Amino acid sequence: MEWKVVMPFYEKWAESEEYKIESAVDNHLYDEYTAEICEVIGKKAFHDISDSVVNLSCEAESIGFAAGFRHGILFMAGVLKGGVA
Repeated sequence: MEWKVVMPFYEKWAESEEYKIESAVDNHLYDEYTAEICEVIGKKAFHDISDSVVNLSCEAESIGFAAGFRHGILFMAGVLKGGVA
């Protein structure tokens, strides 16, 4: 799916109050996972790679959003055609 179609919806979601609850990048889950990583590799090593970890998290979140968006559109197309109940 074209990012130029998905991105306006993703940006709208990222600006919403729901984002703070639903986004693993912005809620407590990110902090929990980074704390676990720090315990294993140490704070200095984590600090050295933290930009990469954040970038990977953001990429995973946006790709997951796009996949869910795509499935939602396909589901609704099926509903409109009468193929999905």
